[in-house]
Formats: sequence, structure tokens, C-alpha cells
Amino acid sequence: MKDKKTILLVCANGASTSLLARKMKKALREEESWVIEAKPVSELPLVVAKYDIILIAPQIGYDRRRIEELAAPYEDIKIIDINPDSFASGKAEAILDQIRIAVNGTAGCATFENDERGIEMSETAGKKTFMDKMSDWMQKYIVPIGMKISNQRHLASIRDGLTILIPATIIGGIAILIAVPPIPATITEPSNFFYAFLLAWKGFAAANASVLMIPYYMTIGIIAVYVVCGVSYTLAKSYKMDGINNMVASLLVYLCVSGAVDLETTSLKIGKLGAAYMFSAMLVAIITVEITHFFEKRHIVIKLPDSVPPNVAAPFNVLLPLGFTVILMLLVDAGLTAWTGAGFASLVYTIFQPLMRATGSLPSVLLINILMTTFWFFGIHGANMLSVVTTPITTAALAANAEAVVNGTTLPYIYAGAMNSVFGNWITYNVILLVIFLWCKSHQARSIAKVAIVPSLFNINEPSIFGLPTVLNVYTYIPLLLCGILNTTVYYLCAAANIVGRFYITLPFTVPGPLQAFLATGDFKTIILWAILFVVDIPIVYPFIKTYDKQLVAQEEENAEKQEA
Repeated sequence: MKDKKTILLVCANGASTSLLARKMKKALREEESWVIEAKPVSELPLVVAKYDIILIAPQIGYDRRRIEELAAPYEDIKIIDINPDSFASGKAEAILDQIRIAVNGTAGCATFENDERGIEMSETAGKKTFMDKMSDWMQKYIVPIGMKISNQRHLASIRDGLTILIPATIIGGIAILIAVPPIPATITEPSNFFYAFLLAWKGFAAANASVLMIPYYMTIGIIAVYVVCGVSYTLAKSYKMDGINNMVASLLVYLCVSGAVDLETTSLKIGKLGAAYMFSAMLVAIITVEITHFFEKRHIVIKLPDSVPPNVAAPFNVLLPLGFTVILMLLVDAGLTAWTGAGFASLVYTIFQPLMRATGSLPSVLLINILMTTFWFFGIHGANMLSVVTTPITTAALAANAEAVVNGTTLPYIYAGAMNSVFGNWITYNVILLVIFLWCKSHQARSIAKVAIVPSLFNINEPSIFGLPTVLNVYTYIPLLLCGILNTTVYYLCAAANIVGRFYITLPFTVPGPLQAFLATGDFKTIILWAILFVVDIPIVYPFIKTYDKQLVAQEEENAEKQEA
């Protein structure tokens, strides 16, 4: 191991580990010239070779085997699981000590064995509670199934490929917000400063709509183009194939069968490249890359001399499979048109519509919410486990809603974008911290709440999850479950009755909940609803957290007596 170490912290989104990485940099000793970075685990395949040490956040501990497989070709990479207590409390020095011990094999580091929780854990070591057994059962039977689904090559490529689109969809969403101001029609007179500002904004948007809408039309308006590029690129990279050339090949195939080509005007119809055709873009990306992989695996490619540079030879590797795929998909498209009257893209859209409707129903949304909360109860990143299923649906629904806003029609989907998070447990985690600050006496709970409050306001809940903890804690699981069901149901019914707006704008997940509710829907009433749900959650959360607090206080008093003895 070289002296200058490069260290990577990985978690689901890279947010919680980014905060921790900053603290670790400040806590480094003078002689430690270490480079410390944080990234989401989805980026690890692209950068793993750069690092000497990889630290795994507790919420993605279930993914350790895949991380080990990625690091296996580089024999000197050490993989370390971050201690959950240190992670939750942001104890940078303790985590650095984990690295020092793993690298040098020495003691004499500042450890976390002497804090109250360390004493408690050491005394109960070896005792298996019912919850421990349940956790073991989950890890043995449920998590492997979830991991197989989550890591299934094609589903994972769709999930990761759509994640690449987030910056583009944010730009498109902001463009809609500026060009189509969420101003009620009842505001007609500048009777005060605020109304005057809104009317001025509305006039500016109307006068410059042709310019302001360009970013929308070039992002969400042609989102199927980005989908086929993102999915094909990530799938090709998973096969260790050339990503760029496969992406270009997939784009060409998709344009050939998209129905967007207007031969009379020699132009492309933007309407045929929008949200409705995302699923056909995904299928084309998968078909194209799989055919190319089939050809390459059997060496059915144009072979150039070894003297030809790899970057020159790479495009020729996809030439034969590309020609085959173009002809095949054109024949399929023509056959479907003759048989059904609809081309490939239109037929796929028709098939997937019922799936979108069914997944967006209230029972389906509540089931997803319950599964996410339950996964988190066992210390598993719930959203990450289910994202292979939810991401394509919520992204397509969000883009369809954005198109409806531009066209001035009713937004078709309630379950879209971050709806299930903003009006789900993001509210409840903040309520739990408020209850602790106002009514709890436990030193452990209050100290964790002080650390967790700022991250929680920005929807980073890991300090609460692993600090209180909420993992394997029925006192937090039950209120999280009840409040999640209540919050989601109330919003869903209000949106269905058109009392509040629906989500049509993508925002960074760290935008605070009430602000995100407003900006993502363009409806100020969502802030009021968010605040009402926050207040309603308090009496639901209080009895559970107060009971847990009494238990913690008793444990702390017992530990204090033992230390004195």
C-alpha cells in the first residue's frame, strides 16, 4: 500500500458520505496525505481502479459482495464497512481509526469502545434477540432476492441509464417553471407587491415563451432520445463493451423505428420522441446492445490489423451488428404497422399504458411505501432496492406530466417524480427529531438529534436511521409506517380530487421537503398540506418515541451506575 492513499466512501446517492468525507479530511493527521472522496455506488464500476480503500456505508452493506467483485481484479484494494454508530454520529476520527487499523494492523487508535453504546453492545454481544433473528432471516432470504432483481443487468442498466438523465430533466423542469408560471388565473390586478411581481413574471413568460421553452423541448420534450442513449451506454459498459459506439448505434436504430421521421418535410417530429415513447427507447437500447454483444462474443465483426489504433477499430466492431439490427428492426416495424396499424414505438406505448396506470394506483403506491420503510427497518436502503422498478415508472410519469403542463391539459399521473418521498417518510423523520427535542430526556437521543437535524432538513436521514437508531427499532418503525401510509394517502386523494397539484418537475433530492413540494408541483397549497401532515404526524409519533426515550433513559442510568461501581 503506497503512502499517499486514495479513499472512497460509497453510499446510495453519495450525499451522506459527502458530508462525512469533509469531516474526515479535516481530521487527518499532518503525516497523512490521503485523498478522500465520496460517490454513489452506481459510479463505482467506472472509478474503482483509482482507489486503495473503499468504505461502505451501512445502508448499502447488502451490496458488499458486488463491491468485492468489482475490486477483485485490483488485489491491493481494501474494503471496509463503516461502523454504523460512527457513521450516524459523524465521528470522522473513529472512521479514520478503522482505516489506520485495517492498513497498519495496529492498536493505539482512538476507538469508540468506551462510549455508553459501546459498553452496552459489548455486554449484550452474543445474545440473539427476536429482531436480530428477523434481521438474519431478511439478510439470508429476502435481501438476496432483492439483490438479484436490483442487479439484474437489464433492469440495473435502465435504472442507472435514467439516473444519468437527472441533470437534463432538472434543466427542462426549471424551463417549464419559468415559461409557464404557476400563477392562479384569479390574480388579475397588481394590488400588492407580490401580485405585481407575479403578473410581471407572467407577462415576461408570455413575451419570451419561444426562447424560454427551448431547454424544455431539448430535454424532456425529446426525453426518449436521452433514454436510449443512457440505457445503451450503461448496458454496454456492464458487458465491458465500447459505450459510446453502442450508444450511437442504439440511437440510430431507435430513430429508424420511432415514427418521428417525416419524409415529406425531411424533419423529426419532436412529439414522437417524448415521454410516451420512453419504454420503446429502453427496449431498442437493450435489443441493439444485446445483438452487438452476440456478434462480438462470436467474433462476427470486421477485423482490422493490430496496427490500427483501438479508437479507430472500435466503430468497426459495431458495424456488422448495427447493419443487422437496423434491417431487423425496420422489418419488425413495417410488419407491426401492416398487422396492427401502429409501428413499434406506438405499439409499445399502448402495451405499457395499463402498467403505468396500475403502478400509479393508491394500493400500489402504499405497497411501495411499506416495502421501502420495511427495508430501512432492517438497515437496507429501501429506495435503492426498489429503484429498478420505480425509477422507470416515476420518470416516465414525470415527463408525461410535464408535457401536459406545456399543452395545458390535465396532468395524468399522481405517482410521479419524488411524490412518494416528499409526502412520505421525509416528513416523519423530521417529526421524530422535533419530538425528541421537545419532550425527550435521553442523552443518546438528544445528542443524535443534534447531529441529525440539519441533514434531515435536506432529506439525508442516515444519521437518524443508524444513530437513534431506527434500524430494528419497533418504536420508530410503527410510527414511520403509520405516518407514511397516512401522508401518502392524504396527498394522493387530494391530488386525485385536484385540490393540490401533481409533480411535474425534477429537483435535487436535497431540496427541503416543503420547498420541493411547491417547486415540483407549482402549487403553493402543497406547502400548506405538507405543514398540516407534519403537525398531524406529531401525536402519532409522540407516544412511541416517548416510550423509547424512557427505555433509553433507564439504560443510561444503569450504565452510569455500573461505571461508578
